[in-house]
Amino acid sequence: MTGFFDLPDVFGKKTVTKKAKKKVAKKATKKRVAKKATKKRVAKKATKKRVVKKATKKRVAKKVTKKKAVRRAAKKKVTRPTASPGSFRSSPEWKGVPNNLRAVFDFLNKTYFTKLAALGKRPIVVDALKWGPEAVSRHGVFRAYRGGPRDGFTQITIFGQLKGPQIPAQVMGAVLFHEMVHAYCWSTGQTACRGHDREFRARERLFNGLKEALAWRNNNVLGAGVFTPGCPFKRGDLLKHRRKTFSVVGCDQSRNIVMLQTDRGTPYRATIQRALKLERVRSSNPRGLQRVPVEADVEIMEW
Repeated sequence: MTGFFDLPDVFGKKTVTKKAKKKVAKKATKKRVAKKATKKRVAKKATKKRVVKKATKKRVAKKVTKKKAVRRAAKKKVTRPTASPGSFRSSPEWKGVPNNLRAVFDFLNKTYFTKLAALGKRPIVVDALKWGPEAVSRHGVFRAYRGGPRDGFTQITIFGQLKGPQIPAQVMGAVLFHEMVHAYCWSTGQTACRGHDREFRARERLFNGLKEALAWRNNNVLGAGVFTPGCPFKRGDLLKHRRKTFSVVGCDQSRNIVMLQTDRGTPYRATIQRALKLERVRSSNPRGLQRVPVEADVEIMEW
């Protein structure tokens, strides 16, 4: 038998549980403090990221506005030759011919293709004659289809840079005559003259005032003689592509166009990116230019 005083001390047990509770409470408060600290750190990092994002956005916006301002200033500084029909003296035979694609086509058939033996003495018949969008490196295209549902279909497309009342009819006619000679070669089955060989050039020279019309086109439509500030090319720079060498005649950065010309005077147009990929040769500049590997083609006309 145990006595009354041998029983466990209930009051002592109560004091031990209070200490344990205090320890648990301290641990809980420490955990809460740690959680609050981590939350504050995460919040600070998030705010820093937001501030950095806003700063980068502001920098990008400033760069874009600077580029736009530079482009606007360059456009204002550019003095392009104004294309006006009055500055071109057309031949007497072209007087009264309207500046219309179909009218010019009919006029060329009457004056050249139905009269000259070298052009077959018969009019050129094309299934479609239409305007195209503005192009960088082409002025006109003759297409003929073989096989399929459009077998035998022929089409001449003149691009939009030659459209408008400011373009003389004779200048438009020079480009259209070029494509009509391609159509003549196709209709007669002369495969040799489908390209730009000697036979083709001899027939093309039958056009009266060809040199004057092409010179006016080069100076007013293609942008020859225009060099805007910031262009990577200068007048007289020579670019080489395969066996051909091109001299830089104009460079318009706002339109992203480089005007090129061969030794024979054939005009070519290309974008600045394509021209930069061509091989650079020593030019009339005394400094000279570095060479770049060839990776681009800047052919201007295709039949």
